[in-house]
Amino acid sequence: MNYDKIIIEMLDRIKVLEEKVEKLEKNGENANNYICSQEEKGNLTQKARDYIIQCKCNAKEQGKK
Repeated sequence: MNYDKIIIEMLDRIKVLEEKVEKLEKNGENANNYICSQEEKGNLTQKARDYIIQCKCNAKEQGKK
């Protein structure tokens, strides 16, 4: 068996996998940032909905439509 060739091939595979992992980690960070920003937007949207519902309830209590 040619161990040198096998070791070199395995090192090349490891290098490729390390590069893929690095890309995935970067994409993961970007995805996390995107998710957080979407959650913040969701919170703002929910606050706006709550405000509108509260305004409707107040208007209904005062006899307005």
